[in-house]
Amino acid sequence: MVDSFSVRLDRGIVGRVGGEEFALFLTDFTDQKSFNEAERFRKLVQDQLFTVYEDTPIPLTISMGIAHSKKRGITFEELYQHADEALYSSKKAGKNKVTLNVLTET
Repeated sequence: MVDSFSVRLDRGIVGRVGGEEFALFLTDFTDQKSFNEAERFRKLVQDQLFTVYEDTPIPLTISMGIAHSKKRGITFEELYQHADEALYSSKKAGKNKVTLNVLTET
């Protein structure tokens, strides 16, 4: 597997944060657009058939957690923590899910 991985995007960055977990940070996305894009990607992965040894097909699913905030001054660590909590909510809810955590401005 990949030891380290990161890619810069026009409006964000994606990178491997450990194990089988990747983080994607984007700007200029609404919470609903973020959720819709994540859900679209989740379905694409779910519907794709992957093959391994001797062309044995295996199902692959992904769980995602999204944290969205318009709060000024929020730190990377805070946002990442909320996304991580959303990810584990997806896993706890049965996996192959997207969970959105919208942070309020308080």
